[in-house]
Amino acid sequence: MDYQYIIENYIIFKNSLVSETIFKNEKKGKLNFFCDCGKEINLNGVTSHKKICKCANSSKIKFLKNRFKISDKCVVCNSNINIPNYDIKYLRSSHIHFCSVECYYKALKVVLRYEKYLSNCEVCGKHFLKSVKKIKTCSPECASKLLIVGRFNYWNSPEYEESRINRSKKLSNIVLNYIKNNPNRKPVWKLNIKGAEYLKHYDKSDGSNSLLDGIAKNKKLFRKTSLEIKFESILIDFKLDFKYGEFLFGKQYDFIVHFKNAILVVETDGDYFHKSSKRCNNKEEIQIQRLSDKLKDKLIEIDANEKTHTKRKWYIIRFWEYTINNNIDVTKLYLKNLIEEDINGNKEKFESIIQEIKEYYIKES
Repeated sequence: MDYQYIIENYIIFKNSLVSETIFKNEKKGKLNFFCDCGKEINLNGVTSHKKICKCANSSKIKFLKNRFKISDKCVVCNSNINIPNYDIKYLRSSHIHFCSVECYYKALKVVLRYEKYLSNCEVCGKHFLKSVKKIKTCSPECASKLLIVGRFNYWNSPEYEESRINRSKKLSNIVLNYIKNNPNRKPVWKLNIKGAEYLKHYDKSDGSNSLLDGIAKNKKLFRKTSLEIKFESILIDFKLDFKYGEFLFGKQYDFIVHFKNAILVVETDGDYFHKSSKRCNNKEEIQIQRLSDKLKDKLIEIDANEKTHTKRKWYIIRFWEYTINNNIDVTKLYLKNLIEEDINGNKEKFESIIQEIKEYYIKES
């Protein structure tokens, strides 16, 4: 919801949200009004008075509008307000100034958002709407400044002295325990290594990597997206042998499918994050993302085939989110054809289907 919209409409909507409690003691038998003909009648007696006076119903509506301050137009969408027969049982806060319950809740949401989440930035003092209650600043720039101040206070203020001492003791114990358990190995933070060399430091004799294994076990980092879950169900339906979220050459890939004569890497690309032209109009951003994806693909097409020393050839394909969600039959047909050609051992046809999928991906991008 737009910040400016909330600011502009808060007072109007706040005044329009009439509490239901004002109707609790209102009874038809206690409400009298003067008809346009001059006679005083009770709200319950309108039906009988209509038989002798043509203006009874219009007088009733006029009275109720004045009595309960009913609006002619909805304060949210400006549509006409229609209360069935202007019966008192319908006169609730969701009808007095609103044409529907939806408009009532929209106004209520604006008021609650304003009152609960409008705050002042702790750095620049600017008014802003918080997305969550814990946020203290209006922008990443202000957040960075607040973080710098917080760090400075932590390391220099006497208030945090006890916390600093406890932190030092904890780190000392970690180092001592590491040295005790690994007498012949220097701690990695003392080796001054970075990048691929740092990753290689965690390689084991069995070919696995303890750092990547530890990251893979962290379920919070690798929660499957709805798109990945949908594509995974297709692979399960075809009874294919696959692994999810595997790391190769320091990059994570969505699915690695093991065929009889080939290994196929499948990337399911979200339209927003991979800059599909359906969701992104910035040509420069699209080009940068395509280049990034191509470099990742080359790790499979070149490095995997040269360095993994497997008899089977590695391939990589990509499917768009739009394709999986809206043209799932196309996705299934391509996979079905790949399975058939793999079973037949026809490498040329298998590779031609791979090329078709790549061309289809470019067309849909």
